[in-house]
Amino acid sequence: MDITQHNFHAKLPFILEDIANASFVAIDLELSGIPGQQVNKPRIDGKGSNGLPTLQERYADIKKAAEKYQVLQLGLTCALEDAQNGKYILKPYNFFLNPVPDGRLEIERVFSYQSGAVEFLLSHGFRMEAPFLRGVPYLSREEETTVRRIRQKKANLVDIEIRENDADSIKFIASIRDGIAAWKSGRTLQPHDFLNIPSTESHTSYLLERGINGYQRRLVHQFVRTYHPDLVTIGRGTFIQIIPFDKAREDANQARKDRAFEQNVEAQIGLRWPVEAIAGGNLSGLTVGSFLIYVEGRQETVAKQLVELKATLQEKRSVLVGHNVFMDLMYFYQCFFGPLPDRVEDFQSTVHRLFPIIIDTKYLATHGHSNPVLAKSSLEELAAELTPLRFPTIQTHENHAKYTFSKPAHEAGYDSFLTARVLIRLSAKLEGEGEYVDEDVGAMSDEDYFTPVEEDVPDATAEVPSTAVMDTARVLDYGAVSGNVGSTAHSSPSPAKDKVATKFSHAGKYDLLENLPQDIKQVSIAAPQPEIPAATGSVQDPVAPMMPPFDSHFWVVYGNKLRVNGTVEGVCNVLGE
Repeated sequence: MDITQHNFHAKLPFILEDIANASFVAIDLELSGIPGQQVNKPRIDGKGSNGLPTLQERYADIKKAAEKYQVLQLGLTCALEDAQNGKYILKPYNFFLNPVPDGRLEIERVFSYQSGAVEFLLSHGFRMEAPFLRGVPYLSREEETTVRRIRQKKANLVDIEIRENDADSIKFIASIRDGIAAWKSGRTLQPHDFLNIPSTESHTSYLLERGINGYQRRLVHQFVRTYHPDLVTIGRGTFIQIIPFDKAREDANQARKDRAFEQNVEAQIGLRWPVEAIAGGNLSGLTVGSFLIYVEGRQETVAKQLVELKATLQEKRSVLVGHNVFMDLMYFYQCFFGPLPDRVEDFQSTVHRLFPIIIDTKYLATHGHSNPVLAKSSLEELAAELTPLRFPTIQTHENHAKYTFSKPAHEAGYDSFLTARVLIRLSAKLEGEGEYVDEDVGAMSDEDYFTPVEEDVPDATAEVPSTAVMDTARVLDYGAVSGNVGSTAHSSPSPAKDKVATKFSHAGKYDLLENLPQDIKQVSIAAPQPEIPAATGSVQDPVAPMMPPFDSHFWVVYGNKLRVNGTVEGVCNVLGE
């Protein structure tokens, strides 16, 4: 589903609901530029690195690029698990990002385009004008803080100091003083309940014709604020109007300005709201006012559901999935959260607090290979290889059917959709084959692995939706859906048993398929398997294979490890181990 600035607010309640219901969320980015070609260089550290950069050096290169280039498109696929019917329901979204912030916020973005990246995007049908014309606005956490700081600074203007030899300013101030005195005493030619500066009595015809400049306007505001607390100044473009102070009126005006500012900030945060939902971030600034124009007649219901939905999202940390996700994760953080730290270790700890479980499908595909660089691990190759598998069953929600009919390679939404499919099929396949036992896990406990600092892992026992066709008549209704920590269709072997078993010693879920008809067609990723109708009646044994639950030992081996080929380490362990 394409999301633009024109339909974003109408779709936002459903996007948040899907994130709340999702077993995991897959992401992908399209960028205006990436780090330049890495050149192997001789090293003198004596570690036999063959000229490969360290993880810290690669991180520093990507950090420079993320500060320079722009995220143009975000793909986000919510994967809902229907354990009762043994299937997964995918809801892909494709967002353009508008890199130009609202001028009223008084912040600037400086970004670049890399010729090679532009050529690549154009070759895949990317419309370079789309981010500017259709893109959803966004503010990072850091930019929101800056916007609020600018407003506070404007509210606390420092007074202008007039130099003794500034004859023009002194003369202008004197004319203001005389004009106010005459107006208060009723000595003006045309008495009013207001006084305009410049006025016919106190100022030259030149000022009356041209108006006063910005510097002079500041002098008027400053003089009245300092010497006449019983008066109020109002900017009227080329002149200033002075009126008597009225507390009730001024309080109402200030409240109106505050509301307008907050509404503008809320709208400009834009695409960061779904990102905050994924990270369990602060959603207090998201108000029902953003949705009311789209839900006429259901305001009270929507307001109540939004409160409940926000509470659910703030208690949840979504499982975040990407393919070859190390670089995307850095750009993602720079775009929506703020400046990247200088050290890769600090980045690891920061993203782990935001996303306690991060899965890289490239690592999933290459773990255990003697040379991960040579392993078949491109997203398209993996998707094509796994498409013929019949299980786990994957359906695309009928309201998100774009990628059922088109295969726009390197569109962020489509790539996130492929990433979700690869994760479901590959993790189930690996577990079914007993390929996940790792003798190097050591003494790391599941608690150490899954629990971020001072945060709890979401509960894993709630129910999930029973059909791919969701009720689109309602705006928000997620109470019957969870999927916070993954599959509940079967139990994964316990870590204790895995440690003493061989890699292939236990029967896998794919053993159940030995007697099935061999009618699986070999198809390319350009023609994914047809949708399988929703099951009716009770679920029959044997239970169809599902992904390993996210609280299982399987993810101790495969989770929170990001493949970084071409570095000494080869892997970024988000846990810092």
